[in-house]
Parts: sequence; structure tokens; C-alpha cells
Amino acid sequence: MRRAIAALLLGLLPAPLCAAPCVMPTPGAIAAAAGPPGGVAAAFGDSVITTYDLQQGLALRLALEGVDGKPLARKAGDELKTMELEEGWLADARARNISVAPAEVDAAIAAMLDAGHVSPAMLQAMLTRTGATMASLRGRIAVAIAHAKARGVALSLPYRIAQRACR
Repeated sequence: MRRAIAALLLGLLPAPLCAAPCVMPTPGAIAAAAGPPGGVAAAFGDSVITTYDLQQGLALRLALEGVDGKPLARKAGDELKTMELEEGWLADARARNISVAPAEVDAAIAAMLDAGHVSPAMLQAMLTRTGATMASLRGRIAVAIAHAKARGVALSLPYRIAQRACR
């Protein structure tokens, strides 16, 4: 028994009950979870969410929040619900003639980087790892800003950078 414990401590035996490390899905796996390329993920009213939009949303979420063990298909479903909600926010902001300046998006990204203790280069690397684009991030943040303006409330950023995502 002592030998087994010593061997375990020295790394000669695998540790029992160790959880497998979470592995970041590849951009290809994320795209597959979003649906067929060029397809429509959801349509309601005058709005359409394409599978590319869903792919970008899922990639952003994974890049910034990291992997938490949820199945990718479930995360895609959750992201689609969020995107449908944001489409409603965007329609409301348009109806109220609310606009968002690029400087407002820049300030929100700077606040997100400060809160997550991440540099702009680290953010870009995180996005690239999952196939997300900065344009998609800027667009989603602009929607959140427009929603906050429409409601007359303080901005609540749609993304928080989790430390597990920085690895």
C-alpha cells in the first residue's frame, strides 16, 4: 500500500478519479454544432439568424468564457436563445432610433479587458483559437449597448472573460 501511494505521488501511477481536462473545441467542431454552412439557424418575424451567426456567437462564448463541460450542442442551443433575445433588443433599439458609436464599443471592450486582466493581444488570441472574429464581438457588444440605452440602464456586458478561457 505504501508503495502504491509513493508511486502515485511520484507520478508513476495515474491518479484515480481524475477528471479529463476540458479541451477547447476546434473551429470545425464549433461550426458543425452550429449547423450546415450557409443555413438558417432560426427565423422569426423579419429576423434571420444564420448558422454563421450562431457559429460566431458560440465561438465568442467559448473563447471568452472557456469550456465548462456542457455538450457543444447544448451550448449552441443556449447561444441561439440568447441571439434570439438580442434580435428583439436590436429591433427595439432601431424603433427608438438608438445608435451606438464605435468609441462606445471601444470603451466597453476596454472595460471587459480590464475586468478580465487581459491584454488586447490576448483577447485576439482567444478569439482566433475558436474562429471568432473581432467584428462579431464588436457587433454583439454594440447590441448590448443599444439595449442598455433603450432601457435607460447601465451597460451589463454580454461577455465576461473567465480565467479558464485564458489558458
